[in-house]
Parts: sequence; structure tokens; C-alpha cells
Amino acid sequence: MIRETCFRRADFVVLYVGGNDLDRGDDPREIASDIKDLALLLQELVASVVLVFKVLPRHCDDPHKARFEDRRRCQLNRRLTATMKRLSDVHVLHPEHRFLDAS
Repeated sequence: MIRETCFRRADFVVLYVGGNDLDRGDDPREIASDIKDLALLLQELVASVVLVFKVLPRHCDDPHKARFEDRRRCQLNRRLTATMKRLSDVHVLHPEHRFLDAS
């Protein structure tokens, strides 16, 4: 479907994806692999530079479930970093310090 779409070339592309996949219970390794494939496709079709944001924490009222979800989120973010560092002009960004209030 993406290949049939006509894109104008851009200076860069920003990807902020993966959170819904985690919520569905998808494996963090598979999510990272899918994001890598998407980044490579976007490099080919849209922009040579791809910025991939790590997944931010989500609110959860259940402390046990929150710890489990946070472990999976951290696992995905580590996997993203490891996977993307092998790709030219694909950069993983850590937005937490900019969007989260530590107080």
C-alpha cells in the first residue's frame, strides 16, 4: 500500500510508533523489526534521514500491570536502539526528558 502512494521527497521523516503494538501484546522484537522495515522503506521513498522516537511510558492504574508494561516498553526501546544503530542515517531519539514532568 505504501509503495503505491506518491510521496514528495523530504529532508527527514519522524517515526513515533510502537505503543499500540505493545498494547496489543505484540513481541517487542517483532515490533522493532517492523519499525526497521518501515524506516528502510521510508528512506527509499521519502527521505534518507529517519528519526525514530522511543516509546514513552503510558499511564496505568494497576501497579503490577504498569511494571509489566514498562518492562516491555524498555525492552522495545533497547531493541530499537540496537537495531537502528546498524542503519545509515536512522537515528533513535529519547524524548522522555522533554515530555515528562519529573515532579
